[in-house]
Amino acid sequence: ELRSPKGSLNVVAQLICKEPVMSAKMLQIVNSALFATSREITDMLDAVMLIGSERIKTLILLGGVFSQYSDAKGFASAIQSLLAHSVQVGGFARAIALGETRSSRTAEAAFTAGVLHDVGKLILAGNRPEQFAQARALAAERKLSAHDAEMAVFGVSHARFGACLLAAWGLPLPILEAVAWHHEPAKSFDKGFSLLAAVHAANVFAHQAAFQAKPGSEESPESVN
Repeated sequence: ELRSPKGSLNVVAQLICKEPVMSAKMLQIVNSALFATSREITDMLDAVMLIGSERIKTLILLGGVFSQYSDAKGFASAIQSLLAHSVQVGGFARAIALGETRSSRTAEAAFTAGVLHDVGKLILAGNRPEQFAQARALAAERKLSAHDAEMAVFGVSHARFGACLLAAWGLPLPILEAVAWHHEPAKSFDKGFSLLAAVHAANVFAHQAAFQAKPGSEESPESVN
């Protein structure tokens, strides 16, 4: 329906409402700080109209993935935090890209890349919880970054793993590069402004904001890389 040139947002809203978990997740997202609404949004059509067709595509994908792991044993609260972080990074990345390029198309692509940048972390936590917990413990014990701890335990980082998954889903190369290298931007051959630059900066800003809100948490700036 979203891909159709004659698509109706009213129909989109009705389709989302048929999936209770997806519906709840979408309303949670639209009522988050990212959209800064003056009132609580409870109607799905209002939510879809506010978000817009381009961003709704990304959020449907995000909500679908997160809903599979929302009650993961031992990680439910962490997954909720990850959802909030992902949406925040998407919003920051969109604002950065729009400010740099004045292109709404680039800004929406940056939003997609930002929202999906940590999808690999979700998949690892949901499917390999013991190893994921081991990586978290290793990072805390040895003062390692999440990236280095994941490489030690899994042999791959959440960023690279997530990019591989999104490649299988057919997402565009600039988005894949932004996801794969958001902790290692120097590995990209593109030295100008890109979706990677927007997502990398947005991720740093989001972690810095979390650290300032809760000093000493695992979201400290040192844990970003």
